[in-house]
Parts: sequence; structure tokens; C-alpha cells
Amino acid sequence: MDAAGGSQAGDSSELSSPSSSGGGEQVYVAVGGSKAMVLWALHKFPKDTAFVLLHVCSQPKLIPIMGARIPARQVQEQELTSYKKMELQRINDSLDQHLLLCAQEKVQAEKLVVESDDVAEGLVQLITEHHVTALVMGAAADKHYTKKMKALKSKKAQVVEQRADPSCKIWYICKGTLVYRRKAVPLSHGARPQGTQKPGAQQFSVDRSTSLSEMWCVSNTWLHKPNLRRSDANEKETVHEFDEGDNKFQHMLRELESVRKQAYEDNCSREKAERELFEAFQKDIMREPLIAADGFTYEAEAIREWIDNGHHTSPMTNLELLHRDLLPNHALRSTIQEWLQTNAN
Repeated sequence: MDAAGGSQAGDSSELSSPSSSGGGEQVYVAVGGSKAMVLWALHKFPKDTAFVLLHVCSQPKLIPIMGARIPARQVQEQELTSYKKMELQRINDSLDQHLLLCAQEKVQAEKLVVESDDVAEGLVQLITEHHVTALVMGAAADKHYTKKMKALKSKKAQVVEQRADPSCKIWYICKGTLVYRRKAVPLSHGARPQGTQKPGAQQFSVDRSTSLSEMWCVSNTWLHKPNLRRSDANEKETVHEFDEGDNKFQHMLRELESVRKQAYEDNCSREKAERELFEAFQKDIMREPLIAADGFTYEAEAIREWIDNGHHTSPMTNLELLHRDLLPNHALRSTIQEWLQTNAN
């Protein structure tokens, strides 16, 4: 990956930070589902850097229903809409946790959620449309990390590297370590890289009444802003190389590991609850399956009784139900009817 405009992680002299937020430049961090990217950025960039925590999500292809995953094209539009609402809420909750981390470090940050048919192309188009000049993103999944890793393993990262506006500096991270950095190449006036425009990465302001078939764009800025120190316009700050002995960063990584462990335990509990519910469904086959706001499918009588008894939380996740609407699960009902007919004799 020693292409023009790029450098490997060992080239510490090349790792200059973006200008401070007072200078108008923002650092976009494609966080995905991990805090590691945010922790790395907080550790590496100056305190007066303004961050945009970015998540690009693609259209769901499989919808989880009663322990199974059904192709999105086979479910009703209402069911797909309900699932997308829940996914958007989950993503925003995750980003809010990242924002809280930034607030604790007294760093200015905001969040941005964009939906695209293709995540990599969504990033490429966002870089162009928002004139992004600094981006931090993953080089590969953490499980693929090795100490000798020098190249981009992720197809998304490879596409962004090839197609993104050359004026954007990009830091590629894996497992909290810098793998590769692309330096900015200023473009001549009016010049744009070929292939940066592609349909499917549009965005718009969030409105609860807006149809979810459109693209989502959410932005939220913390009111707690640090006092920005004035500095000479020519002053340059250097982002230091990853220091294994940095106690503060190691402490943050330990906190991240603790959060991951808790998330794993919560996920195991959820899966156990799903298995138990599925076993109950096998004993008492659903006659009228309905989808609740938590995205799970229940027998109509049972979930209505649950809600009518004053419960405001999901019987599966114990999280608050965003609404009380119940949608027919036509795909599951059709499957159950076919099974009943097949096993009638």
C-alpha cells in the first residue's frame, strides 16, 4: 500500500493531525459498532479537534423473526419499516454512548447516520458531498489483525482508498492500531476524482413522520464544548505513534473490553430467552403472529394481554417499547399455515 499519497504505520513523521476545530476542519470517525475507533481518535488528536461520529448502514437483507432470519424481500413493508426503526434506534443508542465518551474527555463531537445501498460507496459520496478532509475508519475486522499487518484487508477500506476524494486524509485502524495512512493530494481547481458519484448514498434530516424508505441522516452536537486555545496559523501539531505503555489509553481499552464482555453476556441472555420462547411456540403454535415494537413476533392474545396489563417494556429485551402498534407477521403466518397443512395427517 505504498502508493503515492500513502504511508505505513511506522512512518511517524508523517502523522500530522488535522487543524483544530477552531480552524474549521472536522475529523470524521466511521465508528461501526466498536468504541475502539473512537478511543484511538481521542488518544491521537488534539483536544480542540471537532469529531463527527459517523455510521453508514446498508439496507437490511435479512429480518430476524422468531429465531430465524427471513429475507427482507419476503416480509411486508410494515414489518420492514418496524425493523428499520428499531435498527436506527439501536445505532443511535450506540452513537450516544460514543458521544458520552467524547463528553467525558471534554471533546466536541456530533453524530451522523447515513443509509446507503453500499457502505463503501456511501462513505465515498459523503466525503465528496461534505468536503471531508480527515477520516478515521477500519482497515479490517479486529479478528484479522496481526502485528505485521501493513495492507488494507477490508473491501470497504479498499474501495474508499481507491475512490475517495484525494484531498481527504484517511487513517486506517485495526484493533486500536494504525495500519496505514493516506496523505491528502490537493486537486486542481474544479477537478474531482472519477467515480466518486454513485446513486444510493443520499441523506436527509430525520423526521419521525418521514417514510423510512428514504435515507436517514441524524446529527446531534454536545452542548459541552471545550475552550479552544488560540494558536498561530502556522503552528503544526503532531499525532504521536501508538504507545503501548500509555496508562490512560490502556485503561480506556480495559473499559472497552469490560463493555464488550457485558454486551456478550447480554446477548447470551437474549438468545436464551429467544430459544425458550421458540420452544414455547413449538408447543403452542401461533395462530395470529404479531410483530411488536421490539421487532419480535408474539401470539396476538399474549402480547395484547401484556400491553393491556400496563407493561411498557419488551417481554424479550426488557427495553421500553417505542410504540404500542402491533403489525401482522404475514410471512410467518403463511409458513405456519403451510406447516399445519403438511402435518395435518
